[in-house]
Amino acid sequence: MGAGAAWRSTRLIRADQHPAGPTTHTVVRTGQHCVELWDGLVIVEEATVLVRLLRSCGPAVQLVHELRLGGFDQPFALWTGTDAVGLDDQVSVLGAASHGTDGQWLRSTLIADRGWTGLGICVGAQPDLGVDDLVAALHRAEREAAGSRTTRLPRYHPERGADALAVLRACTYEPTGAVVASPTASLPESPGADRQFDYRFTWLRDAGLAVSVASLLGRRDMAETYLRFLLSTLDDHHLPPGPVVAVDGLAVPEEREVPGVAGWAQSTPVRVGNAAAGQVQHDALGMVVESISVYLQTGGHLDDRTWAMVCAIAEHAITAADTPSSLAAASRPAGPGRVWAPRCGAGCWCGLGPATASPGPAAGRSWPCRRTIAAASAHRRSRCPPTRAANLGHVQDERRHVCRCQGGHRVEVAPTGHGQEPGGRRR
Repeated sequence: MGAGAAWRSTRLIRADQHPAGPTTHTVVRTGQHCVELWDGLVIVEEATVLVRLLRSCGPAVQLVHELRLGGFDQPFALWTGTDAVGLDDQVSVLGAASHGTDGQWLRSTLIADRGWTGLGICVGAQPDLGVDDLVAALHRAEREAAGSRTTRLPRYHPERGADALAVLRACTYEPTGAVVASPTASLPESPGADRQFDYRFTWLRDAGLAVSVASLLGRRDMAETYLRFLLSTLDDHHLPPGPVVAVDGLAVPEEREVPGVAGWAQSTPVRVGNAAAGQVQHDALGMVVESISVYLQTGGHLDDRTWAMVCAIAEHAITAADTPSSLAAASRPAGPGRVWAPRCGAGCWCGLGPATASPGPAAGRSWPCRRTIAAASAHRRSRCPPTRAANLGHVQDERRHVCRCQGGHRVEVAPTGHGQEPGGRRR
């Protein structure tokens, strides 16, 4: 069991239809009364604040809010008044409520009438905030999330484009611009099974898709944020250090299981960290180059650092032609007699087209190895005996799948270069 924040003895009546955002609106029932809730996660005066507001839809009604912090694989916090003790960060609760503690739990009693009232759970700095300040912070967050005039939604199903931007914003770590694959850890891919993994990190392919989606929807400012984060992680050879990094650009913690803790639907084991950090995923590099191509086609600027990364990735695609690559970002060792590591992925080779087509950032600059890349396929075949070259596979129908045969084992690879061995783990 872990942390929790909930209104006691309430039942959900209506939920916000937006998939993501800084705030959410819901209606709950307690007894015979309905109460409107307005929650948000915002930054106010350098403090991160979880705002929990409520107001009655009818006569005044009393509600109790329960809060517990810590747990999971760490000790639970204890409470001294409205301040949590035993956590790495300073946490306190603001609001016009009567508070009582019961060991791990802080219980706050509030009276909801027709006006907003509620709590602010502050992490870090402890600003002096009233209900009016919290209401203003949520209004400001909603205005900012509404987008800007530069947003370019598609003609058909524009709500899908708006939802995509909302999800990107919600999954962005603002201090660095990193996009997490998911803000959750160890939610089961199959309830009751053993496929619980920690996705609170940023993958190259996710960052690449973020750049592409933001560019195509007219939010080049968002695309530039994601691209700057990618550039901040490069090694001395102008290449990303691996397929996945933490949101601060550092290494992903080693994957481990949390003993004694079950996830949703009693799914075990619960894991933190991710073993994908030690994998080789050539296809992700191709997606990065493709995303830069989209960014440039929508009016983006190609600077020297970005161009150096494109050149390095293209050179890597040639020199790593025979380097084993993991099929999926989270695949596991397949065991004796099973092949899970084809050679340089289709996604990486697909990135060569945009790489050779991109002009250099300076006038008159051209791709330094254009001829070499143009002959890359022949170069690759020439390094392999005929039978081995045949085993490397070919594209049967790029709209459906790529069939790769390696050592007699058939592997399905999706058009984007992501693959899956039957029964294998996929990210």
